[in-house]
Amino acid sequence: MQINYATLEHYMKKRGIKTKKSLAEKCGVSERTLVKLKDGSDFHKGTIKRVAAALEVSPEDLQKPIVKPQRTNGWEAEITSERFKVPVSIVELVGVYLFNAVAELAVKRRTELVENWYAEVEALEKAGPVGRDFSLMGVSDYASYAYDEEIDDIELHPLDAKPEEFNDFFFKTVHELGLDLYMLEGKNHLKELDSYAILKNDGFDDFIATLAGLYDNELFSEFAEINIYDGKVSVKDMPAELKSSGNGLERSRWLATCGGRKKLPDYVYYADKIIPVSQAVHIKNELEELNEAFIAMGPDAKANQLEKIESTKERLSEALGNITEESLDILEKAREAVRLDLEYSHWLTRRFSLSVANNEFDPIAEKERLHA
Repeated sequence: MQINYATLEHYMKKRGIKTKKSLAEKCGVSERTLVKLKDGSDFHKGTIKRVAAALEVSPEDLQKPIVKPQRTNGWEAEITSERFKVPVSIVELVGVYLFNAVAELAVKRRTELVENWYAEVEALEKAGPVGRDFSLMGVSDYASYAYDEEIDDIELHPLDAKPEEFNDFFFKTVHELGLDLYMLEGKNHLKELDSYAILKNDGFDDFIATLAGLYDNELFSEFAEINIYDGKVSVKDMPAELKSSGNGLERSRWLATCGGRKKLPDYVYYADKIIPVSQAVHIKNELEELNEAFIAMGPDAKANQLEKIESTKERLSEALGNITEESLDILEKAREAVRLDLEYSHWLTRRFSLSVANNEFDPIAEKERLHA
């Protein structure tokens, strides 16, 4: 099984993983293995699955080339319109002119910067000691040459910064104005903008999270956010009653299913039923750690450890009692999704951990073992 190496690097960048060594540690494979991926070597499906899980994508995603979509401001304009209650046409129109306004201010400030610098040089020349001709020392000639060169550069590249500077003049002006607009991964140059959503605005992102129902119910919010960012669902088509406060869950469900056009698997709707199993597994692991530590303890420490063990057993017994037949049925569907590597399996492994989704956890057997 092969992967697209450019796609691998794309998802590494997207997940903030900077080196192959970091990725290797995250997915439990050797760094040498990851280097071989660049050669187009075939690898065992299990290796690719571990790499995919670490990058929160499916193995199939790693095989496909990244196709950069043509960037449009359609859905962004819709969301902005919804947030500030103005027509989309106004948002789109002002967007162009607002860029022009900031860019013109950036050029003005850049021009003022070089003009003020040259004026200071001239003032220093005039303030020189009597009988001293600074022009003979080459200062005036150099300053005049540098000034002309910078003015010409402003004409050719109005917003470019010097190579050694961190920001270009556009983002420099944005930050000086105190505007909430920045780029991911520490980049601040218009030339680094591509077709992906690397421009960030915290207020904009927070509104999308609210719209997607993140603060009302996390169950559908992740799918809802993805659909919004991918432009798969139009907010303007959303029923008016779903936009009001108190309807976060239904709004989130509507966005997650693209207005009912896309059906989510049963285990997504009832994923909360898996939570008792997840809790029981975590407590079971905690109990095992306490028992292992107990063996190595001295007599004095064992008495205190026994109290912790008995308390943890009570918690485990209570957690096991909360698991219903419906919980087990939904859990089995979730496990099957992970085994088959279906579309939502990576969401399950993140939400409930691989141990819960993959392990054949048997609550009945656990109850018998606990009370044996």
